[in-house]
Amino acid sequence: MAVPGPTSFENLRTVDGTLYDSNREACVALGLVLNDKLYEDTLFEALNHTSPNQFRYLFARLLAHCDLGNPLELFDQFENHLISDLLKKWQKDDAKKVAWRKIVKSMLNQDKQLSDYPQLEAYMQEIGFENEDTVDLKVLLAEGMADYAIMNKEQKAIVDPIIEKIKSTPQKLEKCCIFADGPGGCGKSYVFNALRKIALGYGKKVMNMP
Repeated sequence: MAVPGPTSFENLRTVDGTLYDSNREACVALGLVLNDKLYEDTLFEALNHTSPNQFRYLFARLLAHCDLGNPLELFDQFENHLISDLLKKWQKDDAKKVAWRKIVKSMLNQDKQLSDYPQLEAYMQEIGFENEDTVDLKVLLAEGMADYAIMNKEQKAIVDPIIEKIKSTPQKLEKCCIFADGPGGCGKSYVFNALRKIALGYGKKVMNMP
């Protein structure tokens, strides 16, 4: 972005009298950077000719090889098709999270960094997505065990058998389902988040499904 004789950062972001919130928005206004309209058109064109899975892959390719301004907003525009097949198994909010996990995993496989999209990175951290290539598993395990250390007796009674399963060797591991429930405010989310960190720290695959 080159503006002759700028007097301040605000001046750099001002185009035709309008002060934009970011340099990128100012560049779009100057015509130096494409906005997401081109990518919207691409997705609209593919909308009726692709399966939801193919559509998610296309979305991932746009993320990986283009410079999307607001991928979260673009996703919302095409959410119905992006999650339509997932609704057979999950509720809408969960289906959206699953779709994003699939898209981001595909994007990462195409050598794009999640850090290139700070808003998306924050959202993925919020819904419980960890990129195993960038996260320090030892640090994550230490955080999880620190959370465990201050749990109460009832919480540890839930967590202990799960940790034993996590630490079991494949030869000794048996399939099981452990159900935990309780009233609001009892610390379920705290327990689940600690377990996620511990499981990831031991190199396990984890997907949060609230």
